[in-house]
Amino acid sequence: MPDRFGMHPKPRTFYVLPEYEQKLRRFIRHLERFSLKFLLSILILSMALPIAAVMRRYALLGVVVVLMGIDFIVFPFATPETVKLLGFGSSIVLVRAIGVIAIVIGVGIAATA
Repeated sequence: MPDRFGMHPKPRTFYVLPEYEQKLRRFIRHLERFSLKFLLSILILSMALPIAAVMRRYALLGVVVVLMGIDFIVFPFATPETVKLLGFGSSIVLVRAIGVIAIVIGVGIAATA
């Protein structure tokens, strides 16, 4: 399991029902493969948000928020604390729900610009 920045994987034991073991292994492979790309894209989009706001480019601001929402849906990587609190499945659902909400908000911002 990689750390919160998608690096330095360490062995970690998770207790799951046998029917969910392959699903967990696929998710961890997905996490190892894309976590750094996810962090970089969120960092770039987070820097674009205030730039678009200062420039008063509200349509661009809406597009950036939509892209962040898409990022959350495609890469539903929650924090280790959220996974510990809710479990893998629920944390994935929560992150994807936040992504959908971000898309709706971004479309609303872009539509009113």
